[in-house]
Amino acid sequence: MITTGFDSLDALIGGWHRGELVLIGGRPAMGKTIFITSSLINLSIINKISVAIFSLECGLSQIIDRIRCGLCEDMGEEEYNGHYLLSQAPMILVDCVCESIERVRRQSKVLKEAYGIRLIYIDYLQLLHWDGRKFESREKEEAHIVNELKAMATELDITVICCYQFDLSTAAYVPRPNMENFRSLSLVCADTVIALHRPEYYRICEDEKGTDLRGIAELLVLKSKYGEEGCARLKFSSCLFYEHVREETKEYAVFRKIENRNL
Repeated sequence: MITTGFDSLDALIGGWHRGELVLIGGRPAMGKTIFITSSLINLSIINKISVAIFSLECGLSQIIDRIRCGLCEDMGEEEYNGHYLLSQAPMILVDCVCESIERVRRQSKVLKEAYGIRLIYIDYLQLLHWDGRKFESREKEEAHIVNELKAMATELDITVICCYQFDLSTAAYVPRPNMENFRSLSLVCADTVIALHRPEYYRICEDEKGTDLRGIAELLVLKSKYGEEGCARLKFSSCLFYEHVREETKEYAVFRKIENRNL
């Protein structure tokens, strides 16, 4: 088991486990990629755990900028040296567009043998496809892809974390996501299912207890083989960093731990 990097989430699911398939769902703008880059900082850069990310949506330059921005926020401008920290981190970034699940499995096996990777991120599931095989529907193809991802996690004895984008036609009517948002997938093979939710996005600024939800992201654990269901809350905030080479300031969002345990 390795830490997720977030204490509130670890308390629910007990961290990431070997052979585990984790699905992280959310509608656009909820922070799926932000969760990955924030987690990468905690795991690979701080804890030196060997990880790989297949970025099918964002280019590698965007992923790197997001990580550097998060580092700048964590360590302060005076101590921040993103190029050095990134060069020392056991992190492999795989740039791919419209990737096939077969190729992902082959590449992952090579990375496991060569670098001993412990965890793989895939962003995101709908951009994967199956070469040379026809399915009755896209939903059935995605269900088979989920089965393949679980088989890969088991075979390589690693954690596979795959993002999933909710169908907007459903998400629009269900502000707080639940298992229905994953209805097109085969969730039998998924060990952990988490939905990302930002109440403030829906103009919900406090919960039933009167707790301020502004700037808060909720990780809704809907299924957990090794832990329990529940809600872990993180701070969702923007940070700035100055790109000296391009002489421009960039802004990205990051996830942070919440020090107030009452949240």
